[in-house]
Amino acid sequence: MTFVIAFLLLLIAVAIVAVIALALRRSSSDTTGAGEVAEAPPTRIRPVVASFHVRGDAAHVEFAVPLPAGDAGARLRRLLEHEAIAVLREKRVHGLPVEDVEVVVVYGQRDGAPVEVGRVELPETGTLPEVAAPDLLPHAPAAGFDPLAHLEEHEFEFVPGVEVRLDEGPLPPIAQAIELSGSTADALRALGIDPATASLSRLTLGLLEAAGYRVTPLGGGLSSAAGGEASLYRASRGSASTLIAILESDPGEYPELSERAINEMIVIAGQHNLGGFLITDKYGPYLMYEKERHSKVRLITRERLQAFADSFALRS
Repeated sequence: MTFVIAFLLLLIAVAIVAVIALALRRSSSDTTGAGEVAEAPPTRIRPVVASFHVRGDAAHVEFAVPLPAGDAGARLRRLLEHEAIAVLREKRVHGLPVEDVEVVVVYGQRDGAPVEVGRVELPETGTLPEVAAPDLLPHAPAAGFDPLAHLEEHEFEFVPGVEVRLDEGPLPPIAQAIELSGSTADALRALGIDPATASLSRLTLGLLEAAGYRVTPLGGGLSSAAGGEASLYRASRGSASTLIAILESDPGEYPELSERAINEMIVIAGQHNLGGFLITDKYGPYLMYEKERHSKVRLITRERLQAFADSFALRS
């Protein structure tokens, strides 16, 4: 009888240990999964390679980066040279022979055609040097500064509603109305966005990506009855998320943000239980200040877009 009892106790002990081990394994798996979901996006912008080939002792690397008029500038040139060496290093890892390469020729693009921006002479044939990358990302997740959180706390000066008239014609392109810092413009170019011609949506999404946000498109948005259909996104960094609605004006429509659009954005933010930004190139009405005081939505209208862009150039 004693033997039977001891055997039963042993079985119970083994079962308890197995249950604990299984629970720990599931906990570890859940933690890993959560970490993968909340994984921060890369803190380094990597321009897209348009073409790569080796001719003689020269490796030619072309990037899909729209260049500014005139000189590309030292910062953008250094970024592309750094990435060209990184590309060559990756090619070598994958078995491409580069022992005969003595120089790396680096290209961007202008009007869809390749334009040389720099050359990197190798210290020895086939030996790849270290080229320092410029700092284009003051708001990488590790930097500890959140541009959107900064905007939420920003005290915008009171700007009376602008009297607008339909007979004045369409609003000028927003790219002509916003001045970007050199590093911000270079970051956008590295992402394949030409800040001189980009739409409000391209500029906004590019700024968010460059600042380290993970941007996810969401279904729905503002109705066309609200004065144009807005695209809706979730911008996340770590465990924090914010709703982003981008509403671009159409030629011929009234160039002031409607109360209905504001109300719809407030409802959507409430449904998601998140703070949010409605970003538009339309002018802001008087009532926007009152709406902001009683909601978790900030309205980035045409008068505020410069401050919006500037927030991405600030450093912690």
